[in-house]
Amino acid sequence: MAYNAEVSSYFDNSIKAFTVPDIDNGYIPQGIAYDPASDSIFLTGYMGNGSESPIYIMDRKTGDRVKKIRMQDEAGQKFNGHSGGLSVLGDKLYVAGSTKACMYVFSLKELFEAEDGSSVAAERKIGLRTSGDFMRVSFTSCDDSLIYAGEFHKGAIFYTHASHLVEGEGVRQKAYLMGFLTDGDSAVPGKVYSIPDSIQGACFDGDYVYLSQSKGVLAGRILAYDLNDIPQSGTKTVLGKEIPLYILSEKNAAKVTPIPPMCEELVTADGKLYTIFEAASNRYIIGKFMGLKSVYTTPVEYFR
Repeated sequence: MAYNAEVSSYFDNSIKAFTVPDIDNGYIPQGIAYDPASDSIFLTGYMGNGSESPIYIMDRKTGDRVKKIRMQDEAGQKFNGHSGGLSVLGDKLYVAGSTKACMYVFSLKELFEAEDGSSVAAERKIGLRTSGDFMRVSFTSCDDSLIYAGEFHKGAIFYTHASHLVEGEGVRQKAYLMGFLTDGDSAVPGKVYSIPDSIQGACFDGDYVYLSQSKGVLAGRILAYDLNDIPQSGTKTVLGKEIPLYILSEKNAAKVTPIPPMCEELVTADGKLYTIFEAASNRYIIGKFMGLKSVYTTPVEYFR
């Protein structure tokens, strides 16, 4: 399939890491994460037939599927939600709870010890809702110390809490990427980034953060930011706590790179950016003809 020159450049600078498992069997990709301790790639999303949402564990070097885990919530009930993203920090895997305004926390040890095809329950649920605020967790990320919950805002259907509006100096944004520490079953906000509309994923990599932006069947974009160039812009009260605010806008991105459509989460490993695309699922099909049935890797320098 023909692409414009800018998107063709993405393919010219990328290689296929591995074929997305079950991409022709109802799996709708959403999340991707990396565990450096095991050199494993984790994938999540949801199933078109409404069955339990999967967690796939992939061998990063070989691209082989190690196993598929069927998600259960903290009460041991089948979870078939959107499961928009996941991140590894320490010995835990954090999975986005979407409209339930929470993250589910899984034990990596339990996931690795579970049998292929079995169901595993979350150890606990971290709520991201107070009486005056909430965060729909559409995707996740992490840095060396914080877990991040990211929101997807687009029009009236995919909305966020009214207090998340940030405007001024030509910027008007309604979504957050909030970093927090965990304290038992609750989240303790530490910092918050205001982000543009239609962001599907975020990845922190040293002094950089990358955002994937998807606008339907049109070409997507990777927005790269050098965090050394992003000053604090006052504070915001999130989930009842006043924390530092930083603004990531389309205007202050260090570089904006066109990519194929419907990119979801992204993660870095070994100096490469891994991207996964929803467009090749049976729900959309169009990506099957675009070569998007694979996870791609691209040198991070290409996006800087």
